[in-house]
Amino acid sequence: REGTQRLLDLIKDRNPTLVSELLPYLVNVGIIQRTLQNLLRERISIKNLTLILETIADMAPLTKNPDDLSEQARKRLGMYFVKEFEVEPDKLLAMTLEPRLEQTLISRVKRSQFDVGLVMDPSLTEGIIAEIEPKIKEMTEKGLTPVIVTTSELRLAFRRFMEPSYPQLVVLAYQELPSETQIEPFGAIALSEQSLPDEIMAAMEEQEAPPPAGETAVAV
Repeated sequence: REGTQRLLDLIKDRNPTLVSELLPYLVNVGIIQRTLQNLLRERISIKNLTLILETIADMAPLTKNPDDLSEQARKRLGMYFVKEFEVEPDKLLAMTLEPRLEQTLISRVKRSQFDVGLVMDPSLTEGIIAEIEPKIKEMTEKGLTPVIVTTSELRLAFRRFMEPSYPQLVVLAYQELPSETQIEPFGAIALSEQSLPDEIMAAMEEQEAPPPAGETAVAV
C-alpha cells in the first residue's frame, strides 16, 4: 500500500481536490490499490492515474467493489489501450462468442463481494476449450495477439476463467472499444447443441415448439 500512497501523494500535489474527495470519505487506499492491481494484472497502463481516480470517485457512491471499479475504469481507458491490439488503424482482429453461447455464459456468472467467476460444468468447459484453443494457437503462430471480444457483463468472469490456461488471451468488452474501431472477425466460438447445457436446450425447444391447438403464433 505504500506504493499506492506515494502515487496518491503525487496526484495530490497536482489535484488536491480529487484526492481529498476520495480519501477517506468515499474509499480507502486498499480499494484503490486493488483496483489498480486489477488493471495491471491485465497489462493495462495506470499512467493516466487521474482518469482512473476520477472514475473511482464517480462510481464509489454506487459500488466499492474493486472489480466493478476497474471495469468502469477500463471503459474510460479503452481509447488508449485498445489501440495496442489493432492490426492496423481502427481495425481489431478478434474472436467473438456465438450469441447463444454468450448468453449461456452470462447466465453462469457468479458475483460475490470479493470475486467474480463462472459456474461451469465439465462438458461446457471442455467444449469451449476445444473451440478456442486452436484459434488462440493460430493467431499466435501468425504473430498476432489472441483477442476475444464479448459483452461487459461477461468480460471479467470469462477472463478469469481463461487466465490460468491461456494468460496470453486478451479479453475485451465491446463497451471498451473506441467508436471508430471496427472488429474484423477471426471466428466465432460456438458449441454444438450437444455441448449446450440442458436448460438452454430446453429453452430453445420451447421457442421452436408450435403453438397449442387453437392459438396462433404472433410475430414480434
